[in-house]
Amino acid sequence: MCEIDKTRLFEGITYIDPAFVEEANKPLERKPAHIIWLKKAGALAAAFLFVVAVLFSINAAFPAFAESLPLVGEIFRQLNSIGSNAPSYEGVVQGIGVSAGNDQYEATVTEAYCDGDYVFFALRLQVKDTKLLKMETLYTEEAVEGHDAPGWSISINGKGAPGYDLPVFTRKGSYFESNAIRVNLPEGMGTEETIQVEAFMGNLYGRGQVLSTDPVSLCFDMAMNTRYNQQEQVQNVEIGGLELQNWGCSPSKLSVTLAYHYFDIAGVYAHARTDGGLDLGEDTHENGGGDFGDGRYSFGDTALQECTFVGPPEGTKTVVITVYKEPPADRAAGSAAFGEFTVDLETGNVRVTDSYLEEGFTHQSITEYARLQAQAPQPEMPVTSGVPRG
Repeated sequence: MCEIDKTRLFEGITYIDPAFVEEANKPLERKPAHIIWLKKAGALAAAFLFVVAVLFSINAAFPAFAESLPLVGEIFRQLNSIGSNAPSYEGVVQGIGVSAGNDQYEATVTEAYCDGDYVFFALRLQVKDTKLLKMETLYTEEAVEGHDAPGWSISINGKGAPGYDLPVFTRKGSYFESNAIRVNLPEGMGTEETIQVEAFMGNLYGRGQVLSTDPVSLCFDMAMNTRYNQQEQVQNVEIGGLELQNWGCSPSKLSVTLAYHYFDIAGVYAHARTDGGLDLGEDTHENGGGDFGDGRYSFGDTALQECTFVGPPEGTKTVVITVYKEPPADRAAGSAAFGEFTVDLETGNVRVTDSYLEEGFTHQSITEYARLQAQAPQPEMPVTSGVPRG
């Protein structure tokens, strides 16, 4: 997101309560806070939310470290990737400035952008209640149907968003700023000229305690900017049975569809980079690509896998997609790649390349590998008793 000019935040304000100034300048207290538990929320849930907040705080300060953590590292790699280069595109990010609040804080949508794939927006909380300033991080939770506790939810043009991030607010002196909040557009809205976004924020937490229960609803309109989006079909570009059928690129994401002989429920592992060597990350598996555990494919079938990566910055001419046999943790010099494709973003052309050979990898035909896997003994599936579970 665009950087907010911190020196202009208080322009036009003629009086600031000295209590806020005093509290904002204090070091954060480490003593235990008095706990006010949500109804229907137990100690386990509160502890989980606290751990989540701590992890997001670590990610905000040390993203590389957060991405290296076991189990949760992949989550932060996705969070830090999709959309991170979109602000480099001229005219994509829009200033919003819509505010709403309660007795404890005022929330403002500072800026947003929508490129036809996602909506991204950032929030700032201006504090009215000084007890909020005792916290380093504030967070909310998703609304749960059937529960009394209000939560976080987002709708686009009146339709519930199919996926979205939860905001985590980090203290910046006397106010808080959120991470960039990513929202998936509902199906069929990628061609709208303008959209209306409504975000509903319920309970606000800090250090495992509920600090605010008065809901705040924010509604803002914004233009959709799709002028940088590209979508291309590709014919007859394959190596060893691995085919790239189409690709798409927007400021927020790069995607390709691969076709190959099915061999495993995990699919293939793809990585992308720009012609300048900028790392666009591993496939995020955003749309379930590479997760074939639902039994949709059997040996002998042609699997289709959509791979998604962070969108390249404006001005990128080509991107390189390398498809590996192993996940990142298992890759080493001498291990195999199934193939590589270089996509020309200016002409739309795709060609087969092999720069992975210079990095010490070998090439293996995915068709031959699938044949060997089909012939190998398969693990037995667990047998159930057939007795209904009560």
